[in-house]
Amino acid sequence: MFEFDQFWVSALAGATPPTASNLDGWKAPPGVPTGFIEPTFSVIAGDPAVAKIFIVSAPGAVGKSTVASALASVAGYALVDLAKTTPMGGNFFKGGLANAFGFDALPRAANGEIGLIIDGLDEAQLRAAPAAFEAALVDLGDIVASEHALPTVLLGRALSAENAALILELAGHNVCTFQIEFFDDDQARRYIQTKCSSLAERHEKLREAYLNHSNVFHALAEETRNHLAAVSGGADPRFSGYAPVLDAICEFSLDPEQQNPSVRLASLYGDTPVELVEAVSQAILVREQGKLLSQLIAAAPQLEEGELTSLYGPDEQRHRVLSRILGVAAPAMPPIAESSAQDAYAEMVEQFIAQHPFLDGGARRATNLVFSADLAVWALTGGKLRDEVRAALNRDPSLLSGLLFELYAEKLGSAAAPALPLADAGILYQALQAQVGAKQRALIDVSSNEDDEISVSFEVTDQDRPDLERSFGPYNSTNDTALELRAPFSHVYVDAPIWVALGDGNSQQIGSPTEIRSRELSISARQLFVHGASGLEPDGKIVTLAADDVDVQSVQNITVNGALLSVVWNGSNIHPWNPYSADVSSAPSPDMDFMRRRLRKILTSFRSHSKGKLVRFAPKIDSLRMTKDARGEKLVSALLNDGILDLFDNGKFYVLDPDKMGSLLGVDYHALQQQRYTNEVDAYLQDVLAR
Repeated sequence: MFEFDQFWVSALAGATPPTASNLDGWKAPPGVPTGFIEPTFSVIAGDPAVAKIFIVSAPGAVGKSTVASALASVAGYALVDLAKTTPMGGNFFKGGLANAFGFDALPRAANGEIGLIIDGLDEAQLRAAPAAFEAALVDLGDIVASEHALPTVLLGRALSAENAALILELAGHNVCTFQIEFFDDDQARRYIQTKCSSLAERHEKLREAYLNHSNVFHALAEETRNHLAAVSGGADPRFSGYAPVLDAICEFSLDPEQQNPSVRLASLYGDTPVELVEAVSQAILVREQGKLLSQLIAAAPQLEEGELTSLYGPDEQRHRVLSRILGVAAPAMPPIAESSAQDAYAEMVEQFIAQHPFLDGGARRATNLVFSADLAVWALTGGKLRDEVRAALNRDPSLLSGLLFELYAEKLGSAAAPALPLADAGILYQALQAQVGAKQRALIDVSSNEDDEISVSFEVTDQDRPDLERSFGPYNSTNDTALELRAPFSHVYVDAPIWVALGDGNSQQIGSPTEIRSRELSISARQLFVHGASGLEPDGKIVTLAADDVDVQSVQNITVNGALLSVVWNGSNIHPWNPYSADVSSAPSPDMDFMRRRLRKILTSFRSHSKGKLVRFAPKIDSLRMTKDARGEKLVSALLNDGILDLFDNGKFYVLDPDKMGSLLGVDYHALQQQRYTNEVDAYLQDVLAR
């Protein structure tokens, strides 16, 4: 229904392609990317028949930038890559048009001669303050609002796309939001054929083998994908229709030395899609080891088999590839007794690493997000280059993906899994954010029990479909590292004696709902921006920051828009925090303190349902993480008996009745989030303890 030739060409018709640009990030139509496979578009909100602004959202690495290039080319539009432009701000698009394409470009845009395809909303939001991001979008809306102006298209990940849509709608523009779907079976098949052909061009031997046996390579790649789809959960398009996974499958299939599909498939073991994706990466590494060792044996036949098997193994390859990507010293060569063999090995390693399948040619980056995730998880969970990889991931969020989260979570689920470092928990949260689709949210919850043992949980919630909620954990953690959050975030819940470190030295954006109660809080940012959730979530206004010790002296300015900010720490009543400083009364007894915390933990965990209810999966409320002990269990029973909570959908969900909560406890949802306890609350909790 929304194919290029049936919708987009008609919707964007009329542009005269601009000439070469004079400004970084602003481009004339770049041409349709080689091997482009058109994805499926679905409408999330709005009416495409009347909209003049189209916003296209998708999880990371689904192909937004490729779609942007293709749309710009078929429509004759200019392409604006916000990852390469200056940061967004007021007059960004009007000034950008003039500086890129000449002083007459702005009137030409108003008259319908120049149209814009704008890619990289998420990168732009990372680099710009919320007010600047909004000002730039309003500036764009002014251009599009001209009677004869062409429609415009913006592309970004789900959260930035939703924020952009909300800003433009509030400014009075007709907006239609689309989502790019993962590839279906036919699209995946065509993508595999195109990708195999492209990869085969890298080396002469592979090119020749592919020309002679392309059908064999295609068959192996398709059988590998079918193998993935056949395991439990493998048919989920997040795996079987995800371009980076298909890229890895193609790389696995392209081996000129071994073209027997049954032999290759036999090397893949796993009962889950994540295990099979891991197996694909491992098989490629084993293949590369075999190729090097076969040459080494020919050059140094005197080497013993035991000595050979320790050379160029998967871990050594990962270490060497990561060293190149990070620009750090490569690991030392393993010792080989025979000096001539040592020299031959060193020479071969340099040759093989330079052309490694995990490396994107001469560039210092991984070939795709599967290999990037494999390398990152190996480093984070194995200790080699751990600090360097953490720094790189915090510095460049584009390296993060849902695959990184899934691979790491798979290791955390193993019987011998070590504790999850808090330094990695922040990275995993941001990686999970990269996976969410439209109307979904990623959530992290860091809690402690009465013995101060730390646990970390992650969730993906869906505004319209609570039954699609996915959860991970709780995972045991330790408080010997900081929970670091640098990129914009929301839906962060911390109630534990840990160190939370926010900010990148310049700014920090915090979206609601967020609740951080920690032992130590540091904010490295001159500007703090706190904003409300997009949409009308009844639980989405509160941001609470509380800590025993703080380092927040670098914060010079605080902007709050559409949210309620509360800060709780000694000395919070000074500039610039004093407008948001909150007094919290202490509990009259340790038991009452426990019950207050449990009540707040349980009731504020409820999330908005599309029909206006606040709901939560019953197992989440019943878990020990919520109830802690018998006192907490008594509290849940009392809340059910008194009608504050109720069960629905055959006991699958709890639903919260805010009116009953208000009448019996004398407190509303937001007051409870802010720890504004009433006499009615304490009386109710005292009665529960006495039951």
